[in-house]
Amino acid sequence: MELFIYILPIILLAAWFLMTFSRSTGNTIRTIDEIIMNLKHYPSDRDKQLLQRVIDNSETSPGEKMLAETLIRMRNRVKGVDAAKLTEFRNDTSAPDKERELADILLRISHQPSSAHHQRLEKLIRI
Repeated sequence: MELFIYILPIILLAAWFLMTFSRSTGNTIRTIDEIIMNLKHYPSDRDKQLLQRVIDNSETSPGEKMLAETLIRMRNRVKGVDAAKLTEFRNDTSAPDKERELADILLRISHQPSSAHHQRLEKLIRI
């Protein structure tokens, strides 16, 4: 029983670290995914605040930051330098699959996501 009392806090602490670490990337992808799903021409002020938190988070990957920055600037569609960066990123096979998928979806949106985009976005957060 005494051993259990000593081991239990260690197990709980380890579980907390694992849950925190595994959630950081998943939550960022989910946040970006949900903003894209509800997109109407450009992100809302609330969406921009959430995206800025993604950008400012030290645990956010470079790809996630680029997606968030592009989405903040998006007006009806991704254009110019943002489109070029997303295209290069989408074609980079060393980038994470979910991030590449989001980049591809963003590049294909005109004004708002289509039903096909919604299907891809829903599948993405289930994986």
